[in-house]
Amino acid sequence: MLAGKPDLVFVEFAVDDGGTPDAIIDSAMEDVVRQIKAANWATDICLVYTRTFGMLNDYRLGREPRMVALKERIAKRYGLPSVKVGGEAAYAILDGRLGQYEFARDGVHPSDVSYALYLDDSCAPHEPQAEGPAGPGSTLLPLRPDHLQAARLASVGAAKVKGWAVEDEPWVGRFQHGLAVDQPRSEIALRSEGGTIWLLY
Repeated sequence: MLAGKPDLVFVEFAVDDGGTPDAIIDSAMEDVVRQIKAANWATDICLVYTRTFGMLNDYRLGREPRMVALKERIAKRYGLPSVKVGGEAAYAILDGRLGQYEFARDGVHPSDVSYALYLDDSCAPHEPQAEGPAGPGSTLLPLRPDHLQAARLASVGAAKVKGWAVEDEPWVGRFQHGLAVDQPRSEIALRSEGGTIWLLY
């Protein structure tokens, strides 16, 4: 994405972090922000928060969902605007004006009716965040020392494999190569610096 030099990036990950520990949410979200700004300081970033069935109880109790609250810390730290589009739909379900499965059959991806509620939320006024770095060349210490700004995607060619086959067809429209295996005791080795490795499977 960054190779395309975007002027504006919308980031929406709140619905994907339901069972993720706080520390990983913080470090991964900060990684996204810092990598975008490192590539081009002028690129604007807006965080967007949608909702899932799992967040309903938070709205019922009048509190912000944990995943949203964690990302708002990042937004405030870096002076980023955010748009919360889950509230109106959640309250419509709690008030009985909208059925859960009218909102989303899978609990996540909205119906046309729910998209209309999201639009109402997104058009509401939003206050800008007060903090953030001053401008190009300024430094801002990360919230966490274990942030993932240096994280990178490793190519298939960087791995040493035994029993795996390299597939040269695009995977899910994003990656030109992949690894496939159907044999037990197959092995894969990848050299890395740091404490975390993620696999896309």
